Amino acid sequence: QDLWDRCVTLLAHNPEARRVEVNLAGLGRVDLSGMLALQGFVQDAQAGGIDVVIVDVPPQTKRLVRDVLGDED
Repeated sequence: QDLWDRCVTLLAHNPEARRVEVNLAGLGRVDLSGMLALQGFVQDAQAGGIDVVIVDVPPQTKRLVRDVLGDED
């Protein structure tokens, strides 16, 4: 089960959830396709009224996060 599926499953089992925190502290490397998948999740969650916060972005990933998501942490 990939990250997207796990997030959707968790949200389905917790309909009262209004905020998701994505902690990237343990992230070694991420490519554009991975960041675009995260962007898709963020957009879908926000469309459903859920606030998504990206935290602890590693230094090597900050530029890609900023370019794709418009945020650093």
